Amino acid sequence: MDGIELVIFDCDGVLVDSEVVSVELDRVILAEHGWELSTEEIVERFLGRSFGAVREALSAHLGEPLPESWEDEQFPRYLEAFDRELRAAGMRVLGFAGGLTPAPWLEEAGAEVFRDMRLLPELVHGRSS
Repeated sequence: MDGIELVIFDCDGVLVDSEVVSVELDRVILAEHGWELSTEEIVERFLGRSFGAVREALSAHLGEPLPESWEDEQFPRYLEAFDRELRAAGMRVLGFAGGLTPAPWLEEAGAEVFRDMRLLPELVHGRSS
């Protein structure tokens, strides 16, 4: 049979457990700021919460607010970690530049960025235009 029969979008970590990558990077980033937490503590405190909640908790722990730009500065590190781990698992990473994540962030993380959703079938099939 020619063509693509199935495309699976793993938006919530069902197929690839991205939380493992995220929690480990949370641990590293918090430690860089002097807050040493175990993996279990990070899961208990932050799993399912926004990165803004992590910033607020770290600010409270430090006793001073982190700049609003802190999240934007850290976000590319998460994209890079996800990209590295997904590629290590043999997966390609495609990033749609028409969504909420700015294209430069996707490009910095090494994703194959596309701007036209009509190209998705070709990209998934392994061809690009």
